[in-house]
Amino acid sequence: MDPSDERPRPRHHAVAVGTKYKEAPRAGRRRHLPVPGAQLSSLTRLPTTLRASSRAHSLSFTEPLLSSPTPDLMVPSRCSRHHRLLPTTMAAACFLLLLALYAAPAPAHGARALTRGGAGAVTKAAQQGGTSSNATAAAAANEYLAPHNQARAAVGVAPLRWSGDLASAAAAVVVRQQRQGGCAFADMGGSPYGANQGWASYRAAPGEVVASWVATGQYYTHANNTCAPGRQCGTYTQVVWRRTAEVGCAQATCATGATLTVCLYNPHGNVQGQSPY
Repeated sequence: MDPSDERPRPRHHAVAVGTKYKEAPRAGRRRHLPVPGAQLSSLTRLPTTLRASSRAHSLSFTEPLLSSPTPDLMVPSRCSRHHRLLPTTMAAACFLLLLALYAAPAPAHGARALTRGGAGAVTKAAQQGGTSSNATAAAAANEYLAPHNQARAAVGVAPLRWSGDLASAAAAVVVRQQRQGGCAFADMGGSPYGANQGWASYRAAPGEVVASWVATGQYYTHANNTCAPGRQCGTYTQVVWRRTAEVGCAQATCATGATLTVCLYNPHGNVQGQSPY
C-alpha cells in the first residue's frame, strides 16, 4: 500500500489512575464539577458524577461519564496472556515466580490488607488488633469526623463524637446495597437514625463526600429556616443539627469503581418545623 494513501488516524491519550487506564478528555473540553466549595474530581480532572442524599432530601451533581475503560492491566495476567509467545525458559521462569508468590506467608493477624477496590471491598476503620490498628482506626474515623465538626464549629454547634456502633450499622447498609441494590441509595425511612448518603462514579475520599453535603448549606437561610427555591439542603442541616451527638460512617466500592458512602446520626436531625441550631 502506498504510504501516501494512508489516512491520518485520530490520536488518543490515556492516563493512569491507580492500576486502571482511562481515556483522557480531549484538549479544550475539560469540564469541572459545578459544586461550590468543593472540587469533587479525581487528581487527573476526569469527568465524574457525585450524588448526595439525606433522609428526606436528595441532591444531584452530573457530568458526562467516561467511555468504558480498557481492562485492568496486572502483571500476572500479562505473564499468562503471552506465555505461548515466550521461549520455554522464560515460561519456566514465570511459573517459578508464580510459585514463589503463592508460597509467600500470609499477613499477620491485625495487619491491614491492601485492596484494589474492586467489587466487594468495604472500607473499615481498621482490623481488630493492637495499638497500630487502633491508631489507624482513629485516623480513618477522623476523615469523616473532622469535616463534620468544622462545619458545626462554623455555626457554634458542639462537635460530634464517633460511634463504632453507628459505623457498624452504616457498614451493614452499604454492604446490603452493594450486594443487592446495585450500590443505589438505601431506603432509610424506617431507620431510627438520621442518614446522609453519597454516591460517586469514582473512588471518592470520605472528606470529599462530607464536603459535598456541607456545600449545600449555601442554599440554607437560617433566619426563616428554609432552603432556596428549587434547592435542597437537608444533607447540610443534618450535619450541623444541634441535638445530634454522634455519627458513624462506612463506604463501599462497587463493581464499576463507584463508591457509596453512608453516615448515620444519633439522635436524628431534620425534624420538620425545627431549626438545626
